[in-house]
Amino acid sequence: MKKLMIIIIGFVLIQSICFAQNLIVNGDFEQGNKLFTSDYTYNTNSGSPEGVYKIDSDCLNWWGTSGFNCKDHTTGKTKMMYINGHFTSNKKIWSQTVNVKNKSTYTFSLWIANLINESPAELNILVNNILIGTIKQNNVVTNVWKNYSFDWLSSSNIAVINIIDKNTTRGGNDFGIDDIKMIEKNVASKASIFFPDTVSDVGIQNFKIPLKVRLYQDSLSYENISFSTSVRFKANVFLITGVSANGTILSDTIDNDNYRNVEVYCENVNINDSNKVLTELNGTVLLGDSISPLDINYFRWHTPKLIVDSLINGSLLVKACGLELRQILPFNPIKLQIQPNPAGNEVEVIITGDELGYYSIYLFDLQGIKMEEMHWKRTEKSDDSFKFRFNNISTGVYQVILKSPWSTISKPVIIVK
Repeated sequence: MKKLMIIIIGFVLIQSICFAQNLIVNGDFEQGNKLFTSDYTYNTNSGSPEGVYKIDSDCLNWWGTSGFNCKDHTTGKTKMMYINGHFTSNKKIWSQTVNVKNKSTYTFSLWIANLINESPAELNILVNNILIGTIKQNNVVTNVWKNYSFDWLSSSNIAVINIIDKNTTRGGNDFGIDDIKMIEKNVASKASIFFPDTVSDVGIQNFKIPLKVRLYQDSLSYENISFSTSVRFKANVFLITGVSANGTILSDTIDNDNYRNVEVYCENVNINDSNKVLTELNGTVLLGDSISPLDINYFRWHTPKLIVDSLINGSLLVKACGLELRQILPFNPIKLQIQPNPAGNEVEVIITGDELGYYSIYLFDLQGIKMEEMHWKRTEKSDDSFKFRFNNISTGVYQVILKSPWSTISKPVIIVK
């Protein structure tokens, strides 16, 4: 098996935000009715009267109304907090006290789902009795979760967090909350996103090229990151068939310059060490050119909103280290011409140069499958000419490989039917 060395160099410098530690305890309510306080009454039997709540996975039986079929936000199978809004103002639905750093910025967030579209809840979020955000809802769609978040700058080492429903209407005002978080929003050290040097054999399928992140502070960690990225490189180098690490290929196109543009989305990626694989590009290694730019079109974090400091494009280098390359003699080297290119049903291959000995010429498709081959011996200095006919070959990009006694030459040919 002939070998190609693929060296991929590229990285993104980013300012990362340390967000791994959620200061809220039992914010997803999986531990049940504890570790928080409430002015509401805990009622496991019924969703009435006003001012009651329950921690459970299904609100249908609690209210006994067919329209109340909301499931929890986290998985749809675990727990959330169901609430029938209070008729008295300033009653705390949920409250918890956490330790924070003084003069630091934090993001408080929660998910809310209305169980009835009449008179939706109007929530006030207070920290240390200071209003940091209000949730007013219009055009409510029932049983659909929506996220709200608010930033808060601490002035002490304690945060007393209260959620209050300002709507005191008795009719309607039934809702659920889930996945409450308080996360420090602190600019940390820079990190890099990069492709490491990679080596592969020609034609290897299910080959993996890792996309990695390097953190410069080992103490940082991240959970449930989602991101999207797009890279651009020559199409005859690597054929992508999928991505790992909870990834999805959003688009995979080849432009007019024969460059492949691949857009990838990944979610629920955890970074728990200083050198972590974010995702892996899976596919087949092709013959390719000797070098291809690896352009990072963009890289974007989704959760949380990390800041991309800069993009630095790298390169994809293919070395035919396993093709028995030898130093070319100091007389006229072998040259390979293909005409016409693009071609239709036939192409002429012309070989010129002074090298004498045994020659081989091959035609491969982009998946590394050999379509044609010829072998001959040159005993005198002359021009050789061969024709490849493409009667049974479809439109696409193919690769012509010429192996002479002292060198190997590769050229692409485009077939248009």
